[in-house]
Amino acid sequence: MRMETSEYEFSHGRKPHGQGTWAFGLTFTDGNGRYCTETRFAHGTLAQARAAAWQQIKSECGSAKTLVECKVLP
Repeated sequence: MRMETSEYEFSHGRKPHGQGTWAFGLTFTDGNGRYCTETRFAHGTLAQARAAAWQQIKSECGSAKTLVECKVLP
């Protein structure tokens, strides 16, 4: 899984850190070559929020198998 923070860094002038509400653009695959990108918001540390956002997607989209990229949005 690739973590992309360049948009956040450009907007805020620093790397993402700390606790708060985060916006993510999550790109995932169903394992059969189809990719999809969803935007989710979650609260906590960056790692906790990313995990919570991925769990939201997995529960809503039964076909979501592998997280390919996580983009931290500004």
